[in-house]
Amino acid sequence: MFWSTFVNLQLSPDQLRPHDGCLVGVAGDHMEVRGYVDLRTTPSANNLLLGRPFTNRLGAVASIKHMKMRLPSEEGKAITIRSNQKAARKCYES
Repeated sequence: MFWSTFVNLQLSPDQLRPHDGCLVGVAGDHMEVRGYVDLRTTPSANNLLLGRPFTNRLGAVASIKHMKMRLPSEEGKAITIRSNQKAARKCYES
């Protein structure tokens, strides 16, 4: 998650555990990792929330209606990420 999200969740920097390395984006850009933190979550129809700036940097196009996302791979081919519609319905029902 972005640092601003970490701060907005009112998490303590003391919760961060050290982690060496960096994240590499699809375009080859590198992002410094400050550490990692274990967080408890509740079941949700969304497994991951990606903001527009992040999806723009990926060159991704999301379709909520179709529950899919397309983005370019490092080789320049199109990748399609599909959601599990049965699992999503169960989340909404419960």
